[in-house]
Amino acid sequence: MDAGLVARAAAALDCDAAAVAAVMEIESSGSGMVAPGRCTVRFEGATFHRLTGGRFDAVRPDLSMPSWRDNAGFVRGGLAEWERVEQAADLDHEGAYKSASYGLFQIMGFNYPIAGYAAVDDFVNEMNAGEAGQVTAFVRFLCGAGLDAPLRRQDWRTFARGYNGPGQVDTYADKLAAAYARHAGR
Repeated sequence: MDAGLVARAAAALDCDAAAVAAVMEIESSGSGMVAPGRCTVRFEGATFHRLTGGRFDAVRPDLSMPSWRDNAGFVRGGLAEWERVEQAADLDHEGAYKSASYGLFQIMGFNYPIAGYAAVDDFVNEMNAGEAGQVTAFVRFLCGAGLDAPLRRQDWRTFARGYNGPGQVDTYADKLAAAYARHAGR
């Protein structure tokens, strides 16, 4: 975890660096890149299902599934996770890129407009360019989504609901609170 990047994000968000470090730890274990030119990524088959109307469920049940719970058995991690993204992109390029989370903060591709990008490909290219761009996207995404204030006040439940959605809010909030306590030295 790069302390300079954490400090840069914290300054831009006017929040405690431990709060930024907590999100980074929980989302990516502090690693935004898996190889040169390839960021950390996680493909979400339930999102792909939703964005493509489920039309690939029968032919690629490993890439398109109705429930997020079904995705876990197919996650490969590392560079192999990029293979899933590219296989899905062969079916529906934009849907695939919108259906993955990227970088240090695992921002979903469908959030590209909130993070300030004109197209999902622009967003993915920035994520693949390196961690500095990932920090910029994180700051813009939080401000655009109104999640900067909950992060500043360490309102983990509100942040968790807004950042990860309504599923498992308490679990995610508890993880963030524990990570924050570790980074804040409490």
